[in-house]
Amino acid sequence: AGHGAFGPYPNRSKGAQYLNLMWPVILGFWWVLRRRNVARRTAAHRSGGDPHVLLLVLAALTVAGVVVANSRGGVLVLVGLLVSVVVLVVVRTRRQWGFKLAVLATSLSVLALGGWLGGEAIWKRFSSEDLGNMSGRKLIYADTFRMARDFAGVGSGAETFSPLYFFYRKDDPYWNAYVHDDFLETLVTFGGVGLGLIVLVFLALWLVAFFGKGIPAPPEFLLMLGVAMAGILAHAKFAFPFQVRSLHFEFVLLCALLASLKWR
Repeated sequence: AGHGAFGPYPNRSKGAQYLNLMWPVILGFWWVLRRRNVARRTAAHRSGGDPHVLLLVLAALTVAGVVVANSRGGVLVLVGLLVSVVVLVVVRTRRQWGFKLAVLATSLSVLALGGWLGGEAIWKRFSSEDLGNMSGRKLIYADTFRMARDFAGVGSGAETFSPLYFFYRKDDPYWNAYVHDDFLETLVTFGGVGLGLIVLVFLALWLVAFFGKGIPAPPEFLLMLGVAMAGILAHAKFAFPFQVRSLHFEFVLLCALLASLKWR
């Protein structure tokens, strides 16, 4: 394992991206089960005794793991996703002020837990001198834009970026295998035509969820799927999660799940 390893990933950023793709889905399952349980409660119900509460604990630990991973991009995306979740909870739960305050308090507590476990390390990373240069990404982008101009139509072909980059690199002193921007790398390898088709297929999945004949699913779960997907797409702008098979597979799995559901 390298210096920046996290769990099974040799890169801490990939570990954070995996967790950011997981915890909104876990929270979606918890939200759906909680609402169903509330509708079936009796006078003998004991608060906090429901099994789905364990999902909330697991989601909280997963969120804290993003901070512990010590990834700057992971923390920034995490904050954006937490804000989105809080906004969705406020909009979707009418008159349930206790529940809203509990979600807000839980989000702040989880961030505090993550800060306590790994706050000092992540603060050092944000204070590092290479932040303005985006860890060398600006040099990669400058050379890759020239590639994108040459292969703007149908692209250079799948898996061809790494060998071609050797001939195009001018500003970048290193022979990098990835752009650290999956959108830009897809534009180079598949061209504008391929990138457009990929975007259309992804948007069509959401049309299936609204107008298809899938399994009826609560809106809260579909919204959490959307939050998870938005997070990995944000990561893809400054990293390469879709070049990592485990992350790519999990995203495709969520897309397959989305294609089989219908907004109820």
